[in-house]
Amino acid sequence: PVSAEMVPRLKQEIARSISFYLNQHGGNSPVKILQTGEPADLTGLDLPVETFDPFRKMKGEGAGGGVLAGLAVRENAAIKINLIPETLQKARRFKKRQPVIISAAISALLVFAVWIFGLNQMAGLTRQKTAAIKGEIARLEPVENRLIPLEEKAAELEREANVYRELAEQRAFWLDTLAEIKAYLPKGMFLLKSEPIKTEDKVSGLRISAVSYLDYETEGADAVAEVRNALQSSPRFSDKTKVTNRPTKRLFAREFVLDVFFEEAAP
Repeated sequence: PVSAEMVPRLKQEIARSISFYLNQHGGNSPVKILQTGEPADLTGLDLPVETFDPFRKMKGEGAGGGVLAGLAVRENAAIKINLIPETLQKARRFKKRQPVIISAAISALLVFAVWIFGLNQMAGLTRQKTAAIKGEIARLEPVENRLIPLEEKAAELEREANVYRELAEQRAFWLDTLAEIKAYLPKGMFLLKSEPIKTEDKVSGLRISAVSYLDYETEGADAVAEVRNALQSSPRFSDKTKVTNRPTKRLFAREFVLDVFFEEAAP
């Protein structure tokens, strides 16, 4: 209970608390004063005064219940009455979170700085490699300029070599062909001349003229037909090979003509 002597001092404390609240927190003016315990005369504060009884809806006396409730609230912190404006509370909560926000921002800045540093390092290495490559290119350009005429000359020589190579292959082909034909001629038979046979602008065979000595031919055998058959059985020549002119036997020798066709066209 508050004695009569303590009432003026209580009023001063209440007025000072309200003034401090208004000046420091910028809140709205109080509209009511709630008092608990034994009521005190708080007239003169220009505010309505009511008795706060948390047990007003319960049966029994509850005059001192407000004090007990106040003590319970202070001890257990189950209920808090906060007169600070919401805007100021938000500002205070934001101020409490500022260290976390600042730390997060600093961390983000550090990550960004590390990333930028890494990019700068990579860019520096790329510039170094590019400069090294350009230097190597500049060093090799004179060598390349000297090699270009040599490469052109080498290409020209290669073209000429291909021509000679083809001629050599053709010469070897014809030499091998004539050698094989001569190999099929028996003793007493020899070549007189030969000329190419062309089919559709390609050499498809040879027309050969040969002479056979009659005294070397076997009685009852056809030496010319035997030569033709031997040429037809060769892998080089086809079965189109035939005798185109075979005169009758006269005196001691006879001349005949063979069209010898290749299995594949001549090169």
